[in-house]
Amino acid sequence: MVPALAPGDYELQVVTQGTNGSILLKEPRTEQLDSILSVQ
Repeated sequence: MVPALAPGDYELQVVTQGTNGSILLKEPRTEQLDSILSVQ
């Protein structure tokens, strides 16, 4: 699902705490896209 975004520049960051199984990680992992997303 893609949210409706106002025009502008955005950074995309994903935070997860899940694994392949049902066990949660102790600390969340964060990944950030190196590129800037531009909405016009």
